[in-house]
Amino acid sequence: MIIAEDGNIKLKANNIYIETEGSDNDGSILMKANDHITIKADEQLSFAGGKICMVSSDSITMNAKGLLYLLVSDINKGSPLGDISKLFLPGPVADLISSILETCK
Repeated sequence: MIIAEDGNIKLKANNIYIETEGSDNDGSILMKANDHITIKADEQLSFAGGKICMVSSDSITMNAKGLLYLLVSDINKGSPLGDISKLFLPGPVADLISSILETCK
């Protein structure tokens, strides 16, 4: 355990490897901050996972000088008028859609 309640922690090396091992699906890395979390790579940044979830209470911005590739089998889009659709969908269908959208949070 490394604790610096009133200070900073800096790790500096040619490479830093962090790996967790747990039985079955146990073995997580969790990061939490009261302000910013910045991940930067000059060459390439890769995210890979069985499921990847991005949630924002404000906005999500993707900014690229080159091409933006979107390779998906299905797209589920929403809009500011999404709540109006609840008026036209039967209760169980609207509840199902809402619960699917909440699974990422």
